[in-house]
Amino acid sequence: MGVSLMSFRCFAAILLCICINVVSIDKSCAQFDEMTNWVPDSANTIVLVRAKEIFNSAKSKKEKWTSQRLKAYRSGTSFIPPTVDRFVLAAQLDYEYMEPIWQTALFETKKDKPVNIVEVSKRIKGNLESISGYDALVLPNDAYAVKINEYMLGAMVPANRQVTSRWLRNGRGVSNLSRYLKEAVQFADQNAHIIVAFDFQDAINPEALHEKVVGSGLCEKDEVESFCMALSKMKGATLGITIKEKISGAIKVDFDGSPEVLRSSAKAILINALSENGLMIDDMNNWTAKMGRDHIRLSGPMTQSGLRQVGRLIEHPIVNTFVSGDEYVEAEVDMKTRTKQYFDSVQQVGEELKRKEAKALKTYAKWFNKYAREIDSLPLVNVDPIMLDYGRYVSDSFRDVSTVLDETNLQKVTRRGSFEDSYGTYTDDWGYRTTYFESNIRNRQKVTAQANVTGGNKAREIIRQVDEATAQVRRDMSEKYKVDF
Repeated sequence: MGVSLMSFRCFAAILLCICINVVSIDKSCAQFDEMTNWVPDSANTIVLVRAKEIFNSAKSKKEKWTSQRLKAYRSGTSFIPPTVDRFVLAAQLDYEYMEPIWQTALFETKKDKPVNIVEVSKRIKGNLESISGYDALVLPNDAYAVKINEYMLGAMVPANRQVTSRWLRNGRGVSNLSRYLKEAVQFADQNAHIIVAFDFQDAINPEALHEKVVGSGLCEKDEVESFCMALSKMKGATLGITIKEKISGAIKVDFDGSPEVLRSSAKAILINALSENGLMIDDMNNWTAKMGRDHIRLSGPMTQSGLRQVGRLIEHPIVNTFVSGDEYVEAEVDMKTRTKQYFDSVQQVGEELKRKEAKALKTYAKWFNKYAREIDSLPLVNVDPIMLDYGRYVSDSFRDVSTVLDETNLQKVTRRGSFEDSYGTYTDDWGYRTTYFESNIRNRQKVTAQANVTGGNKAREIIRQVDEATAQVRRDMSEKYKVDF
């Protein structure tokens, strides 16, 4: 099922509602109010993270997450900057292509780590500007970073001065978020540590929805219309994560009416939609689906690997140079160390992909693009040029895999559509005419299997070539620097 059927993504993407009932909110406890006041009213996606509570959790203390926080952030295994207590990420997503039209972020720093935009400007050799009376800086990843106040940093992507200026002038007022996103903020205030919510109001194209339902193969021909009717009434989807002694998660899809007709296929629909939109977290395969009066809920335990996947979906515009405090400022590091750090970071991305089941490779088309962007965003200063060439080769190869898998999925849907179920008649020897139903389900299944094999083989060949390049650069760098890479 494609984007028009269920468009889940968090910068990227991703997303849960641990709560079952809406609770009343005491304004004194509304932690995100000031931050969400800065979110433009055209936002249809929001991410809220309570970093302070995450690192104060029982699991964090047991496994000493705090002591590893900077290292984890710089290596890409944590999406939470080390000086941040809480942050909000919002965007207006084009749901057809799952790309943000604009993206804004608000970061609340620790009280002993005030925002120091001057220090960062020196680090990245950027020029400070004044926009609508605020100190601003263009970051290397095409984002404006703006000092909102002593403990709040804002960011706007893309780095368009006019858009950023209007954003700053219109902030500071009352939140104009949609009702659905406001409810997500309430949930984050009192329950989940990470929330990602998508508002689908007016976003679903009925014609495209019908086509996706038919092509999904998740319902019988006589169920298509009722499925489309129910799915067209989706209000939004919310994914959340709670971290206590263990990590747990849930994703809830809300409807304007009852989704009862979807009961038999509820989990398959969610998994299919998440997979095709690049939002699938492996742990969700083992989650349990429950049907509510006006929602479908998928929930269960989450591993740390799953939490890392969620983090990779949350792509925010603050680069890791934006950390302050003496303990976070590294001395000049030699090329050998920087090169080894870069190589290890690329390998960390590759290891995530190797854990994917080969048979499920087709569901990870968009993940390869995410991993390519992650490699592209790694620090490049003082890294051996040969290693940089290797990194570019890996990210380009991952994009090639994504293209191959996307093309395979498109061809599969197109060829499957040529095998429609049909009705026919025949006349027997006595002149009686009989109507019969001819199902093409086996032909559709055969086409799907053949496409999966062909696309999977092409993707695996590209990955094999990456493995060969990795082995070669490891040998070359180990010999050059006399350390094991």
